[in-house]
Parts: sequence; structure tokens; C-alpha cells
Amino acid sequence: MEQISREMLSRPPAENLLVMWLDFEEGVDSYAEEALKEDPKYLSAATVREIIFSNTATISGSFTIEETQFLAEVLNAGALPVQLEEMYSNSVGASLGEQAMQKTVYAGFIGVALIFIYMLIYYRFMGVIAVVTLSTYIYLVLLVFNWMNAVLTLPGIAALILGVGMAVDANIITYERIKEEIRSGKSIMSAFKAGSRRSLSTILDANITTILAAAVLFSYGTSSVQGFAVMLIVSILTSFVTAVYGSRLLLGLWVNSRALNKKPRLFGVKEGEIDEL
Repeated sequence: MEQISREMLSRPPAENLLVMWLDFEEGVDSYAEEALKEDPKYLSAATVREIIFSNTATISGSFTIEETQFLAEVLNAGALPVQLEEMYSNSVGASLGEQAMQKTVYAGFIGVALIFIYMLIYYRFMGVIAVVTLSTYIYLVLLVFNWMNAVLTLPGIAALILGVGMAVDANIITYERIKEEIRSGKSIMSAFKAGSRRSLSTILDANITTILAAAVLFSYGTSSVQGFAVMLIVSILTSFVTAVYGSRLLLGLWVNSRALNKKPRLFGVKEGEIDEL
């Protein structure tokens, strides 16, 4: 700073200027031309008044508070203690990000559709109940996300699909328990009650462990990971309500109506698999 300030003081007043530029183009930009404009490209044009013997300097003038803060931010942005060297750069256009979002949403629709088809084929009537509750789950998650004024990002969509998997898993555990009870010879009513009761603890444990993992991700992860964790927690809580209580409520209404009595095929169980009718 001492050498630079000595050199600037030796110059005529018109050339005694330290101009700080924003996006300076050599051979194109000129201080004399920019000084005549209302909104010049340079940030500051300081005059050196005395020799500076230290590594720090003060810029004084008639600045507003906003101008002072902006100038300080620009100066601090270039005050890294190391020299930066560009090793690699890549420009991603808005169209590429939009295509990635569209492909992710498309893949999500395909995944959910395949899950619906599998549940309908393998679990018959219980699969219909599962499709209804899963559709309700997706709607409720998106409704909660909209209420939170959150942005649905790629990690968020991934968490939503993962939540669908958790909800399906809860349905499958319950339905398999019910099928086992039917195969043991119990009535549809007794099989429904026993299967629902015995599957609850397993579903609860699986959801609690996943919520704990999501909480750790939210505590120590970056912004994108935190978004994934929040979406995952919302998805798990919603899926627990729809897959456990909603599914059992709808299925219980049909079972209590006795319309499904002596119809094990509607539950995906063949009569030959039942020990005794």
C-alpha cells in the first residue's frame, strides 16, 4: 500500500484516482465516460490524500447507508486469504433443471401407478382400500406442503415417493397379518381384528426409526438434505394416519357390514389355503 499510495500522490489530481470497477472490460470501459453517466459501472473512485503505511485504508465521502453497506460487502467478498484458481466450471440452464423436474415427476407417477397395480392384483379388495388411502395420503402431503409455503424440489419429490413406500409397507404388513388369520380358519371379522392388532407395533416401530433418521438429517444436513428430511417427516406422519387409521376405518366398515363374510378370495386367499372354514 505504501508504494501504491506514493505513486498515486505523485500523479496530477486528475489521475490521482483508485477506481473500483464492477465488470470492468479492458479497452471498452473508461472512467471519463462512466463518470458522466447517472449510473456508472464503477463502485468507487477514491483519491489518495496521504501515504498509507499500513495494510488497511479508509474510504470517506458522502455515502448513504445503503451505498456504504453495499461497498463493504463487495470489498469483503474479495478479501479471501487465499488465491483462487478455477479448476472446473459448468453452466446449467433453466431448461435443464426444468427437464430434470419433469422427468422426476413422471418417474414418480409411474412408480405410484405400479404400486397401485400391484396392490390391486395381489390384495384384491384390500388393494382397493389401499389405493384410496394412498391417494388420500398424496393429496394430504401436498396440501400440508402448500400450507407451509414450501417449494417442491427434487429431494422433496424423492421423500414423497419414499413416503408412499412407507405407507404401502404399513398396508402390506396389516393385510398379510389378516390373510394369515384367515388361513388359520378364523372368520373375516376375527381375522380383521386380530391382524390389525398384531401389525400395529411393527408399523409403529418402523415409522419411529425412520423419523429419528430424518431428524438427524435435518440437524446436520445441508439445505437440500434438510428439505428432504422435512418432506420425509411430513410424509411419514401423514402415511401413518392414512395407512393405519384410514385404511382400517374403511376396511372395518366393510367387514362390519358383513358383506365380505365367507368371501376369502376378496382378500387374496384361496379356499384351499384355509385350514378349516
